[in-house]
Amino acid sequence: MALEAEWQQKAVEISSTEDVQKVENAYLLNQIQRKSSKSLKFCRFMVKFRQLFSFKKKEIDAAFQLSERKSSILGLKLLTSPIPKKNLVKEEVTPDTHGKILIITPRASGKAHERNLLRRRIKSIYFEEELYKKPVTSILLVYKEAKELGFDELKDFLVRNLK
Repeated sequence: MALEAEWQQKAVEISSTEDVQKVENAYLLNQIQRKSSKSLKFCRFMVKFRQLFSFKKKEIDAAFQLSERKSSILGLKLLTSPIPKKNLVKEEVTPDTHGKILIITPRASGKAHERNLLRRRIKSIYFEEELYKKPVTSILLVYKEAKELGFDELKDFLVRNLK
């Protein structure tokens, strides 16, 4: 408990959100290192998984400006755009550079549990098939008709268009 309070105090002292995220990641790693190495691998998995689906407003704006329509099927439209060079000023393009996917499910596409199911399926496919290895930003627009697609149809569509 004392260690947790110490980390929270450090997080409050830091002003920028990037620094807070670094402290939170350090805290998670510190907690898990006390447990087993298996848990440490899980923590690294979660950090990478989160990074694949989180965007800043500037990244979203840049992705839409540079996007091109890749393909579409019943209920899904896929747009892709290269990773903006503005984001790569600090980091060179390396094997660590990974793609991201932005999943947009408007309320008109169904009830909350249906939209969440589609998001979970898409995220699962994106991560398990390692579609993030291609350094592009993908935008997936989900419409009402996508509720009728099964897991296999979603998987075929994403793998065919993002590999």
